[in-house]
Amino acid sequence: MLDRFQRRPRGGAAEGRTWAALVLLFLVVLIPAATVSWLVLKASEDKQLVMEKVYEDARTGFLETGRGLIRAEIAGRGERLGELVAGVPAGERWSRVRASREADGYVPPDQTNQSGRMEAADSGAEPSADSILNELEEIGSLRRRGAGEELAERVDALLNRPELAEARMADGRRIAPMVAFLATETATGDDERAEARARLSDLFLNEEMRSTMPPSQMLFYLGRIRDWNDDPEIKALHRFVRNSVEWVERSRAQSEVERSLPVSRSGPLIGLRPTPSSGVLIFEEGTLVSLIRERLDSLKDRAGGRLVLRESLPSSTAVVPGGEVDSTSIQVEAGFPLNGWVIEFQEDEGMTAMGRANREVIWLAFVGAFVIALSIVLSLALFGVMQRQTRLAQLKNDLVATVSHELKTPVASIRLLVDTLQSGPDPDPARVRDYLGLIARENKRLGHLIENFLSFSRMERDKDSFDRRPIHPEEIVREAEAVFRERQSASDGTFRIETATGLPMIRADREALQTALGNLLENAQKYGGKNPDVTLTVGSASGWVEFSVTDHGIGIARDEQKRILE
Repeated sequence: MLDRFQRRPRGGAAEGRTWAALVLLFLVVLIPAATVSWLVLKASEDKQLVMEKVYEDARTGFLETGRGLIRAEIAGRGERLGELVAGVPAGERWSRVRASREADGYVPPDQTNQSGRMEAADSGAEPSADSILNELEEIGSLRRRGAGEELAERVDALLNRPELAEARMADGRRIAPMVAFLATETATGDDERAEARARLSDLFLNEEMRSTMPPSQMLFYLGRIRDWNDDPEIKALHRFVRNSVEWVERSRAQSEVERSLPVSRSGPLIGLRPTPSSGVLIFEEGTLVSLIRERLDSLKDRAGGRLVLRESLPSSTAVVPGGEVDSTSIQVEAGFPLNGWVIEFQEDEGMTAMGRANREVIWLAFVGAFVIALSIVLSLALFGVMQRQTRLAQLKNDLVATVSHELKTPVASIRLLVDTLQSGPDPDPARVRDYLGLIARENKRLGHLIENFLSFSRMERDKDSFDRRPIHPEEIVREAEAVFRERQSASDGTFRIETATGLPMIRADREALQTALGNLLENAQKYGGKNPDVTLTVGSASGWVEFSVTDHGIGIARDEQKRILE
């Protein structure tokens, strides 16, 4: 019977209520989900705008910090120059600055004449050099005549004269470097030439000699010495002297105002003059750029990036003239004296600052999506529960309707029989016995229906409420056969029982198992066709006892088979 009532067609009202609940549930989920999605989208956009503004302001401030660092570096170099030459005689300042390695060149104050040539300061009275100059003229005559050995001897003798060390020409140039250089030109052998070159190099490495030698003279001879001497000190000295002399030559084209500025530029050279009495500290552009890059590298990364000093700009990046930072730019002009250079903000590799901001936005969107997905999953789960409860309620309604219908037949039969017995004035005993037998049979059928209903109700309340006790399978088969044959007439087809031998005892609820077998047999009889052929088989398989009912009826539709155990 439990299977029979499931074959009743479902009402459209229940399905309509189910779909109405589904639509309502969909709206309940859709409206909050759409609201959450809109809020997350707006929050993401606002977060993006805020982070872009924050990082833009941070980058702008960082770029301004870098430009201020350039000014501070230049001012600091000028201050160190003032400290370096403070209290130092003018004639010694050039050597002091050169020895400090603070710059690429230096021009002492008031050391530039009308022609632009730097002179040695405080040279005092020049010693008499007439005899040395006369000797040089004679050496020159010998050189033109090609007197090699005599020429070398005369030059060596001149180098050994004591007064040569202090001898100067009328324009302040020292004579000793001239004679030493002449020795390198007149040497007759490789050893003599190497010795002469070493003597000339040592002469320019002598601090006392350099301090009294005009830079223009040093520049000439250092240029020659570099041809054969790779000493880094000689190269550094030549570079320092060259920049000093070049600055003086270039400054001739400047106005008085330009020459008096604290910071000025002439070609590739940059001059710092903190005070009129401190002189000019000269830097090559590349040197000042390297110093500033070191300072920029020492800055702690900020706003997700770092600052670099670059000479050229990508064509796609804009820089506002005058050094103002464009709101869409990550570069700013370095400003004077580094014209043509820019400070650029470079974002970190791998994870940029805006990349971190976007990551926060993505995380926010992920949380929103997760909430929406969770709402949908929970809603689907709730809908499944509702649908299951709806089906269960429908099953119960079908059960009640079926049981009510089934109960009418035996009750009506009993009432009819009782009324018939009561209507006769003198009932026939044989007839009374027959009627009483029919009443007993209908009463038993009524009890069977009630027992089925109670079993079903008990299974729904508590599936573990069965009274399991040891019982032999053949007892269940005999009882099920007796009940079934009472309901089966001779013309209701055939019924066979096939029982295997040696079946073991089982633990089962006698009433529940009889009810289940009775329902299967009744369904087989009812839906097995015009002359149903029903077979009850009992056997063992894999340690279990199996009861099976076979018929040749219409069967159960494939779509309904999954709902047999509901």
